[in-house]
Amino acid sequence: MSDLPEVSRLDRTSRLRLVALHRLLSLDPIIDALEPDLSSWVLVVSASPEMEELCLITDRLYDLLVEIGELDDARDARALALQVNDAA
Repeated sequence: MSDLPEVSRLDRTSRLRLVALHRLLSLDPIIDALEPDLSSWVLVVSASPEMEELCLITDRLYDLLVEIGELDDARDARALALQVNDAA
């Protein structure tokens, strides 16, 4: 993820890494199954300012992932329309 600020386009691998990051920040229970070593670090103070900021960042990352998905859907729809027009 360290190269993310330099990329001009998100490839599939980068997108999957962003989703994995969101799942980690969200403390998604599926992470326990995938990364058993991470299950013990969830000892955080939920009322701390740091935790509140982390929650806000996580929410914003989710919003960005939704926007990326919507852009992908629109791009795929345009590509499909072009294919249909080319076939005609």
